Amino acid sequence: MNKDINNVDDSKELKLAELKVLYVSKVGKKPPAKFSKKSKMLEKWNRIKMLPALNSITLTEDDENELAKLNSEEVINIDDTELGRKRRRNIMDDAVAAFTAAAAQLSNEEQQQLKALLPNSNLS
Repeated sequence: MNKDINNVDDSKELKLAELKVLYVSKVGKKPPAKFSKKSKMLEKWNRIKMLPALNSITLTEDDENELAKLNSEEVINIDDTELGRKRRRNIMDDAVAAFTAAAAQLSNEEQQQLKALLPNSNLS
């Protein structure tokens, strides 16, 4: 069953620890020691529950328009940025280094066969 924390009957089912978390979300600090019992904490919660949360943000019309604009803009793919291109180059460099190291372990005959398959490589 989902609980509605603003409903008096449902809030009775909340544990003391849950009430303390809700209190912190509204007030921004731990409840005083006098609210160490569930009955006191529940009474306090029922008095403050309809107050706006401490960290609630109200957007102005300009804020809403800016948010809508940002949400409608095309998403930039990381691969289309300098960071993405650098990452791709690093991956290719690592792959070439690993391939070159592996090729060095081949016999001369195997290296010649590999060079024939990859004529533009600079395998030694």
